Amino acid sequence: MRVFQVLALVAIVALAGLLGWREYQLNYAPRPALPELALAELDGRTGFDPAGQSQAYLINVLSADCLDCSSEMPVLSALSAEGITLYALFHGDDAGEVTRFLDEFGDPFAGVMLSNSAALLEDFGMAGLPFTVIVSNEGEIIARVEGAIDVPVLQSTIYPALEREARRSR
Repeated sequence: MRVFQVLALVAIVALAGLLGWREYQLNYAPRPALPELALAELDGRTGFDPAGQSQAYLINVLSADCLDCSSEMPVLSALSAEGITLYALFHGDDAGEVTRFLDEFGDPFAGVMLSNSAALLEDFGMAGLPFTVIVSNEGEIIARVEGAIDVPVLQSTIYPALEREARRSR
């Protein structure tokens, strides 16, 4: 009987430690800064201006010839309609390709940038396109999403990260 009590106590302590570690990772662990980006603006569109952001925002890194990138545009439009600030970073595309993409699939972005940096994916620690980073108003990466954004990703990653950040910045 005593053995079961000790095992139960060990299990409770381990669970409390695990939950405490998760809380630390989500809310208090150091977060990486947004990497320095060599960007070009798309003529006729607003660029990237993180200064003065009062809340967290998203940077969606995509390409005009990426099927997953076009499939996530309705979800990104819905996020923008909710008042969430989104920036687009088109990787490896020229201005004409980006303009055609935005004309066809819509432009829910507060700013659009272009990058041809070979090191862009490495700078963000990602393997392919599309991907999205959620950035605090202080320029820290608070979450990453690899792949296209869909409703399950909104519910499991994006909304919780934005809510945590809103609580943290109060």
